[in-house]
Amino acid sequence: MNKTSTQTVRSLFPKDIEDQLTFEESDKYIIIKPRQYLGSENFAKIASIVRSGGGEYISAGKESHFRVPKAQTQTQIDQQKPPEEPKVYRKGDTIVCKLSKGLMITDTYWNDKNVILHTVGRMSRDASGKVLVGADQKPIWEKNTVRLSMNLTAQYISLLNQLVTEKTTKSTIPERA
Repeated sequence: MNKTSTQTVRSLFPKDIEDQLTFEESDKYIIIKPRQYLGSENFAKIASIVRSGGGEYISAGKESHFRVPKAQTQTQIDQQKPPEEPKVYRKGDTIVCKLSKGLMITDTYWNDKNVILHTVGRMSRDASGKVLVGADQKPIWEKNTVRLSMNLTAQYISLLNQLVTEKTTKSTIPERA
C-alpha cells in the first residue's frame, strides 16, 4: 500500500477545475471541497475523477465534500492519472489529431481532386492486445477514409464550430447564491 498525498490527488484534476477546489488531509482521507458553486457539469467531472481513484461523494448539506482514501495500492494511484490531452498539429496539407496511443484522425487536402480526405486510424492488435507490426517492424494501422468536397467540408466545419461554441459558452443553469 502507498500513502496518497494531497499533491497526488491535486494532480488528477485539470488546472481549471483544481482552482475551484480546496484540499485537506484527515487521518484516512484527502478531503476535497468546492470553493464555489460548481454547476452540474463540473460536479460530474469531479465525481468521476474521485470515483476513479476509489473515492466518494459525501452528501452532508453545507459540509458536503468528496474524499479519496489515503491508503491505496499503486495500481489505484496509476489508474487515477487523467487521460493525456489529444495533440493536434498541422503537417503540410494535413491536420493530425492524436487522440491516444494508437488512435488518430487526419484531414488531408488532396490537390488533384480538390477534396479533403478524413481518415480515422487505429493500430491493429491481436487477441491479447499486442500491437501488430509489419515486415518493416512498424505498427499496422486500420484506416477508414471518406472524401469530402470542399463545400461539404466548409458546411461541416461551420456546424461543428457552432456546436462547440454552444457547448463551451457559459451554461444557462442559474448559479446558487
